[in-house]
Amino acid sequence: SKKPRAEKSLPKLGKLISVESFSIDERHKFAGLLAQTLADNEFSVEHYRLNPPVITNHEIGARAAAVLYAVEIFHQAEAIRESLQSADVVVIEGYVLANAGFCGTQFTDKFERIEFYKWLDNLSHAILNIPRANLNIILNPALEDEEDQSLKESFKDLADLSPNTKS
Repeated sequence: SKKPRAEKSLPKLGKLISVESFSIDERHKFAGLLAQTLADNEFSVEHYRLNPPVITNHEIGARAAAVLYAVEIFHQAEAIRESLQSADVVVIEGYVLANAGFCGTQFTDKFERIEFYKWLDNLSHAILNIPRANLNIILNPALEDEEDQSLKESFKDLADLSPNTKS
């Protein structure tokens, strides 16, 4: 007579929501409102604001800048994983898609930019084991000047490429 096998229950993980935009002010505003609304509705919420390094990708190249920022995110990954174990929702801004969006502006060719996004996704999630967002929200504010056009195109390509992304 065999005994029934005991079910192993995995710890319940919270959901990771990434809020991104080429307008950092808009991103802060929306992510703060989202976190507050979730908390007001009795969800336990952790809110992270990550910011890219001061070095711009124009100075050192898109891939080098992306690696530096991915390492910055990697240093927060353990804290994010711990938050996912204790909170219902983790709202994070300036995360993996922000890195891709800002560094992706260096690629004028759409095919090269998409290949860069795939490379960075692999680096971030497969190699550095940074938690993948359950939902990415990319805000699309009005353009303030012509320089923002390349950022807008870069973030639009990301939204089109990522299946769990809403813009």
